[in-house]
Amino acid sequence: MPRKVKDPITGKLSRQDRSAWTNYRRELEANGTIGMSTTEEQLLHYRREAVLKRRMAHKARIQKEMERLEGLEA
Repeated sequence: MPRKVKDPITGKLSRQDRSAWTNYRRELEANGTIGMSTTEEQLLHYRREAVLKRRMAHKARIQKEMERLEGLEA
C-alpha cells in the first residue's frame, strides 16, 4: 500500500501538496491522461503520485543544500 497522502492529524493535504496536485492534474488533463471517465480511485492514485513527487523533490533540494554547506565548512 502506498504511503498515505493526508496529514495524519488533520486528515487534509498541506497547501504545498494541494498545489502540487493541482498542477499535476492540469498537466494530466492537458495531455489527455485523465478526463470525464477517470474513476475516483485513479484520481487518488494520481494525487498520491503528485504529492510523493513533490516530497521527493523537496528532500533532494534539502540534501543538495546540506552537501553545499558541508563543502563550505571543509
